[in-house]
Amino acid sequence: RLETYAACAYRHFLEYGLTLREREDFSFENVDMGNVYHEVLEQFARRLGEEGYTWFDFPAEFARRTVAEALEACAAAYGSTVLYSSARNEYAITRMGRILVRTVLTLQRQLSRGSFEPDSFELSFRYTDDLESVNVTLSEGEKMRLQGRIDRVDVAKDREKVYVKVIDYKSGNKKFDLAALYYGLQLQLVVYMNAAVELVQKKYPDKEAVPAAMLYYRVADPMVEGETLSEEEINGRILQELKMTGIVNENDEAVRMLDGEFTDKSDILPLERKKDGSFSAVSSVITEEDMRTVSNYVNRKIRSIGREILDGNISVNPCELGAEKACTYCVYRHVCGFEAGAEGYQPRKLAKLKAEEALERMREET
Repeated sequence: RLETYAACAYRHFLEYGLTLREREDFSFENVDMGNVYHEVLEQFARRLGEEGYTWFDFPAEFARRTVAEALEACAAAYGSTVLYSSARNEYAITRMGRILVRTVLTLQRQLSRGSFEPDSFELSFRYTDDLESVNVTLSEGEKMRLQGRIDRVDVAKDREKVYVKVIDYKSGNKKFDLAALYYGLQLQLVVYMNAAVELVQKKYPDKEAVPAAMLYYRVADPMVEGETLSEEEINGRILQELKMTGIVNENDEAVRMLDGEFTDKSDILPLERKKDGSFSAVSSVITEEDMRTVSNYVNRKIRSIGREILDGNISVNPCELGAEKACTYCVYRHVCGFEAGAEGYQPRKLAKLKAEEALERMREET
């Protein structure tokens, strides 16, 4: 919702103020597929404990059986059996099953590479009154409470610290962008991390909770090309295609715990080293100090957006950041009548910033 406001205040007003909705069609769309993925993964995590397995030791046969059972139950209850309404949708069930089996097996391999263990799944902070990170003071008499649910929180501990990793499952190919974060268009992962660090700190009061990584995992089943590849080579390429994206704390201990096999290039994280041992330009890493900078900046941005919402700003002000345009997929564009290029209709063109430029601006503003 905050990201929606940052993209266009009027869209936020139409969606959350007037609560306009499109007429519902009896169909199954990409957003529905994402909901099914989340539901099945939540059920899978629950079944692991019920049947005595962990994310590190469940066999492939358990994965196939459990995913199939969870998907069948979810599909039968979803949208008045919309998934069984056509041959196309029934094929979607088969395809989702294949993707979800690939997902849980890949998540297992990614976890086995490091020291992190899943601590929470589908962690909601909707009713948490004691978390400063999600109960935001806007004025002496006004507060804004953030609601959300973190797909997964992993932790790794040493003698003095507990490292925190948050993972958000995405059915699309979303990339973490510090420039988008700076403009308020990508707040979700950092909000999740702030809440997770605070919750983990309460759970382990004798240790210092340290953010290690904020990551997107794309739920997909990529195809690899090659005529003479071994099964091991195929699995290796698939793992590379399913590498998580996001931002990682460059602290050596945090990196080691995230991927104990990482030397020159990680196939599970956005990490790569140059010959001198430093991280290359394609690595998505920032210092621990900058992790705090990003955290503090997001808290400040949230207050700013919350204040504007309460002040009643409903301007038709869609933004453009590079090729990304707020109007492109907006279902309300026929309501507002905004026509880019017409006189009086000028989108907010946001300057495209490199990661370091966005970080520098955040440092200056916090």
